[in-house]
Amino acid sequence: MIYRRVEEYTEWLQSYKWEAFLTVRLPPNLPLNAVAAQVIKYIYRPLCRYLRTRVAAISVISHGHGMHKPHVHVLLATANGQLTDNINEISDYLKSTITPLNSHKDAIDLRPYIPDRHAVYVASHVVDETDLTYYDKKQLTKLKDKTTCTTISA
Repeated sequence: MIYRRVEEYTEWLQSYKWEAFLTVRLPPNLPLNAVAAQVIKYIYRPLCRYLRTRVAAISVISHGHGMHKPHVHVLLATANGQLTDNINEISDYLKSTITPLNSHKDAIDLRPYIPDRHAVYVASHVVDETDLTYYDKKQLTKLKDKTTCTTISA
């Protein structure tokens, strides 16, 4: 049952035209109920301003396992492929700005999106649909591949 659910979420996530996979390692003093607002304020909005375009995202919080602290996994896309074309420059930009999310070593890790790896990785962290956080749903709708639309079963 759990494997099937991960498989369904993976297929659904792969139906979007993602460009980048972002991991934000959370500072220890940040309450988990404040994470979404902080990611919007210090990652998504500055990224939109920097790129001068809309950014769409789906994210999930990983509560940490083993030696790992809580962190956020984010799938990111733009309408015009700017993330793909400038991934290293954008990564440097996000890392260079000191914010409450980027106040510690290795807080930001931005990589090119790999379909066979990153969608399943995010899906494997989803326990319930409410674990997912969406940014710019209108843009997400535009980025969805209509030919591979999937519905997650309850």
